[in-house]
Amino acid sequence: MKRIPIELTVSLLVIIALIVGADRFISYTCGNYQDMTGKPTKYVFMDSCYVKTPSGWQRYDEYIARSVTNEGERK
Repeated sequence: MKRIPIELTVSLLVIIALIVGADRFISYTCGNYQDMTGKPTKYVFMDSCYVKTPSGWQRYDEYIARSVTNEGERK
């Protein structure tokens, strides 16, 4: 039986840790946005955060971009 090199094992563990860490951060950010604004949000694993709007669920980044654009038009 062939042994897996330790460097490969460590590299895979580091990559997995980075992916899980980034995912947890995005999930936290999504939940924090809901706590701060009161708008319902949901997080889809390894996808994105979604904000509930009157027209349905919208991606957080698109929602923020449209909010900034609409805010500029009102002034």
